[in-house]
Amino acid sequence: AGAILRRRAAIKLPDNLFDNNAPLLRTLNANQVDRFPTQRSLFANLRSFSVSNPNSHSGYNYPSRLVMYETLRSMPLLEYLSLSNCMAREGSGVDAVPFDLPHLRELSLSGPVDACSTVLQPLRVAKHCKVSISTTDEVPAVRDKTDVLFSNLGRTGYNVDFAPKTLLI
Repeated sequence: AGAILRRRAAIKLPDNLFDNNAPLLRTLNANQVDRFPTQRSLFANLRSFSVSNPNSHSGYNYPSRLVMYETLRSMPLLEYLSLSNCMAREGSGVDAVPFDLPHLRELSLSGPVDACSTVLQPLRVAKHCKVSISTTDEVPAVRDKTDVLFSNLGRTGYNVDFAPKTLLI
């Protein structure tokens, strides 16, 4: 008999993770959670933030653009950011207020082109930041949306003339 694969249920994030007090927290990896972590009081000292919704499961509550931006803005020391199928699903709409993540060395985004583009829109990073974008859309959809994606990538400060040249799409 074959193995039975079951879809793992979303893990419910507590409303008061660490009782809203974790000054020594440097890394937060949230995998298969029910929502995007937004407790900004926990993020001031984070160096690594990763949220993954691997199966795009229906139990996940996607953040709004503004909530996602405010959460990322609260991580001024961030060096590594990985977001997979967990980003705001709204279109980019009106430009958001730009913000810097000057210490970011690596940015990894995976999901629909629109969601990846939405993350990039207000973000400003250092020239040396390694950027990896993996889209989950079909090829024709990616082709139709690359202008906006590359426009938003250009706004981040990512510089293709700076060595090492690392851009994976």
